Formats: sequence, structure tokens, C-alpha cells
Amino acid sequence: MLYDISKSAHLLAITALGFAVGCGGSSKGSECPGPDCVCTASSCVCEPGADCSVDCDEIGAGCSLDCNGGDCDIQCIRDCTADCTDSNCTGNLGTDNDAFCRNMSTCDLTVENDSDLECLGGSSCDLAAGNGADVECRGESICTVEAGSGAEIDCGNSECDITVGSGSTVGCEAGAICQVTCTAGCEVNCSGTVECNVMCPGDTEFQDLGREGDRACAGGT
Repeated sequence: MLYDISKSAHLLAITALGFAVGCGGSSKGSECPGPDCVCTASSCVCEPGADCSVDCDEIGAGCSLDCNGGDCDIQCIRDCTADCTDSNCTGNLGTDNDAFCRNMSTCDLTVENDSDLECLGGSSCDLAAGNGADVECRGESICTVEAGSGAEIDCGNSECDITVGSGSTVGCEAGAICQVTCTAGCEVNCSGTVECNVMCPGDTEFQDLGREGDRACAGGT
């Protein structure tokens, strides 16, 4: 009988240690997305080739997902960050949050107001943002960006299809190919571009500003 009690205690200790080390199974529910997505405190890492789905609101404040060569989905309303490298990433990141797509990643992300997005290193990004977004598309990436008012969008040495609202600023430079649609008043600055096509409210077709040129669109709010 003493042997059985000792053995049971030993097994319980091993089980408890396994839970403390990280998210190695499904028994902890949303805090453990899977055996290849390990969460330590509020920081989650998705391993190469893994399929990870993370609800950051259930993990805790300051949640971050580092997706390294996996297929990742991140959802949050509160504070969170997604960092995707050579990965496929989707998700909705809420307000005032950040997402980074690097090194040939494919990203389909939606954020709310005052969020920062970066698409770098040959990545392909479909980005939807609210008001006050700050978006960068660089390094031979391909970006489709739809943002609200007060956005700042930069496209460098990439191909960008951009739609912005009132009070937004778009910069296209260094070998970029840009197509910019302003749904209200905005400013577009082109420098060293291959193509820089702009459509303002009331236009029936795009105007190509060529390698160098600026255009300020007037329009409603």
C-alpha cells in the first residue's frame, strides 16, 4: 500500500511539472493551443510546420505570438502582438496592437484603430486597418492595404494596392509600384517609383504620377 501511494505521488509531481514547463497538450484549454505552440506566461511560440491558434484575450495582458514557419491564427481585443517569420498568419488583432510579417510570410490580418503593421522581406500581405494606422510595406513585398482616416502608409521597393480615408498620407518610393485610392482628402508622395497611380474622389480613372510627383486629393470625410 505504501508503494502505491508513493508511486501515485511521483506521477502527480511529473504531471504538475509538465504543466508548468509550457503548453504541451490540450488539457489546459485555450492557454495550450497545441503541442507545438508553447506559451510561457503571455508569450507564445509556434514551431516550424505547426498549426497554432491563439486567443490572446484568454492568455493574458501583453500576449504575443511568435510564429516561426508555422500556420498561425491570432485573435485578440486587448493588448497583443503577432510576429510572423516565413509563416502563414491570419487573425484579428483589435485596437492599438502590432503585427509584423517577415521573410516570405503570407499574412491576412485585420486590426482596429491606432495599430502598426509591417510587411517585409518578400512577404505577401492583405491588411485591413481602422483609423490612425501606421503601415509599412518594404523589401519586394506585395501588399493590399485598406485603412480608415488618418493613416500613414509607406511602400518601398514593393508592389502596393492601397485604399485610405480622410487625412491619410501615402508615401511610395525606391522602386515601388503603387496604386492608391483616396476615398476622401489625402496626400500621396511618389519618389523614385516605377509606377505611382492615384485616384482621388470624383476621378473616373487613375492618374500616373510617374517616378516623381505629389498629389493632394480633396474630398469629403
